[in-house]
Amino acid sequence: MKKKHAILFGSTAMLTLALAGSVGAVAASADTDLGPSSTTTTVEITYNVADSWKVTIPASITIGEAAKISATDVYIADGSTLKVTLKGVDESGWKLKEASTSKTIDYTVKKGDEQNTQETTVNVNDSILEVTGGETKKDSYIKAEVEGNKSTGGKDYKDTLTFTATVA
Repeated sequence: MKKKHAILFGSTAMLTLALAGSVGAVAASADTDLGPSSTTTTVEITYNVADSWKVTIPASITIGEAAKISATDVYIADGSTLKVTLKGVDESGWKLKEASTSKTIDYTVKKGDEQNTQETTVNVNDSILEVTGGETKKDSYIKAEVEGNKSTGGKDYKDTLTFTATVA
């Protein structure tokens, strides 16, 4: 019984060596051998770092209150820009809709700093945050506002905002 195992093991080892030899021959064609006539070679080493980032969007936005949009752990190529754009359901502008009557109320979106001292108006599909290669974090604040009281009492008006982050 032991001889059968030894023969089986020996056959397996020979097959393994035969396969290893054929694989080694294929891989050896790209290798460089050093010896007495050639004592130096160069080898290129590469490492690819993929773009990565994290953008934090608030769970909800309330009319009249500033909402913080944050980009952190931003690692993108120099010369590239991470852009976060904003759009609502209606491509023609910012509109809050009342579900049961389909009435709408126009509203505005502005972006700025934390104190909203440098506010600029945001149009649909505009960038609300931009981070350039070399920067690792940045914040922006947006605020949605309704001019005056344009609502019909007792009704909820809503819009869905879509945030999109891209690197170009």
